[in-house]
Amino acid sequence: HSAVPHCEHDCVAVVTEVAALAGGVGAGGPAQDWANSSRGDTYEMLDGELAEKVNGSNWRPSMAQDVVKRRHTEIDQMNGFVCEQGAKVGIPTPVNEAMTKVIKNIDANLTDVKFANVEKVLELAGY
Repeated sequence: HSAVPHCEHDCVAVVTEVAALAGGVGAGGPAQDWANSSRGDTYEMLDGELAEKVNGSNWRPSMAQDVVKRRHTEIDQMNGFVCEQGAKVGIPTPVNEAMTKVIKNIDANLTDVKFANVEKVLELAGY
């Protein structure tokens, strides 16, 4: 589990929105598991699967690497795309929208890179 407060909640909320969107546009497969990722039993199952795949403490997603190294991110192509598609089919994506806003502010050097940004995403999303 994450050492950063609320980070796991952020991740689960982002994934839940993406899965709801996938289900809303008719994508099959494991989307339903991910859509239920806020449920304790489902979360534990998915968390266990991911922990097996990411067993190094220095592992960091590519976007997080870009943020730390102050490189321009792919936020528009990832979370921004989720927001656009959600708007098209009427599925709310407040966490993805907040994540996109915070990362774009970091990209534009309007926000410092700090753990408090995780909580800022949740705050902007209404959590």
